[in-house]
Amino acid sequence: MVDMHLSARGVALSSSGGRVYRVLMPYLSSVIPGAAPEDRSSPRSPRKLQKRQLPPTARKQILANARELAKRYADLLNADAGLKRVAARLYRVGLERRRRSGRPCDPDITKAAILLALYRKKHPRETITQTWQRVYSAVLPEESDPRARPMAARNLRAAVRSRRNSRRRRRQKAK
Repeated sequence: MVDMHLSARGVALSSSGGRVYRVLMPYLSSVIPGAAPEDRSSPRSPRKLQKRQLPPTARKQILANARELAKRYADLLNADAGLKRVAARLYRVGLERRRRSGRPCDPDITKAAILLALYRKKHPRETITQTWQRVYSAVLPEESDPRARPMAARNLRAAVRSRRNSRRRRRQKAK
């Protein structure tokens, strides 16, 4: 039994033995009349695939760094061919964005801390209780149970205080 799957690039034929044969569309159009996909581009300008390129300065710097590392560790890289792959993988990891370790921040606490600082600057004559009331109304959802709102407000205030204290401790530890 042979299964046939048609795609934009061509046809994939798979047999019951597990072999998969791919036939590309340009070859198909010469063998089967009417098998070519409709051409959407204008006849004057053939559609080219755009290559994503780095700016020339970045390209030069990356190549210079790679060559410099290859010179510095030539003995090591020539001794074991597999180390080149390891080095390339590490270089790629170094280019990726660093992810923060630990648990991600709660967006409500982040929003409350930002709003608290903003409202303290915007309304300097208000008491801290009035400022927190503004923050609660912006951050906390309207609870169906009115008894749950004060507990949520206390928890939010404690979480903002805890984050501020832990940041202070980390900064003092780094000094």
